[in-house]
Amino acid sequence: MITGMMARRLAPAIDPIAYAIKSKLSEYYPLTESSGSRYGLVTGHELYESTGTIGTASGLISGELAPNFTATNGQYLREATVSGSPMNVPSGGGNHCIFGWFYLNSNSGTQFIVCKWSATTAADLTYGFYISSGSFYGDNGGSTYYSAIVSASGFPAANWHFFCLWRDSTDGKVRLQIDNGTIYVSTSASNPSGTVPFTVGGTLSTAFEMAGRVNHVGFTSGSILTADERTWLYNSGSGRTAAELGF
Repeated sequence: MITGMMARRLAPAIDPIAYAIKSKLSEYYPLTESSGSRYGLVTGHELYESTGTIGTASGLISGELAPNFTATNGQYLREATVSGSPMNVPSGGGNHCIFGWFYLNSNSGTQFIVCKWSATTAADLTYGFYISSGSFYGDNGGSTYYSAIVSASGFPAANWHFFCLWRDSTDGKVRLQIDNGTIYVSTSASNPSGTVPFTVGGTLSTAFEMAGRVNHVGFTSGSILTADERTWLYNSGSGRTAAELGF
């Protein structure tokens, strides 16, 4: 009895903001595994390697790893199916939010960091965050999609950056924020539906793969993050460990 009471007293306290974020998460991928499939900490959802073996490099947090995408041979991480996926959006779009950390080797070309898109038809685009022609895009939609656009000039390559992309059901518009800075908003409301599997490091094809790394990706279906929650996750550019979120 005494031992149990001491264990409870010595358990590390979870920040109330971290607790609020964790309660919203549909899935959370640290992406810190050394090889093979990467797994979510909320439901255990698997992201497997599309082909070959994806290498690793230093991650955002000291001592952690990150998948190191090379933009060759169609290598990216993907889920198997949209059936029952925690990465699906609510019916009609609703509130949803995806966030995480990315490190691009260069800001050239078109490189998809996270998305639900096959890169074959616009109708397959549910949401996506990518760089193209010197700007970052946060897309959300379906047969018609809309973008929040941020110039990449203030976010140099070969550095870690935090992104947060969300749809607010109050107006249906998509919003994009990088490094806890200015929030950019799409011109019109979107109406997305989950039509293809979720991918990291490219699209569901051999098009627009990225060269670089991704870490600590989270998704909320049915809710969005508050300004305080985004600021806590950004942590002045240092990010947060899975343990800090209570995992």
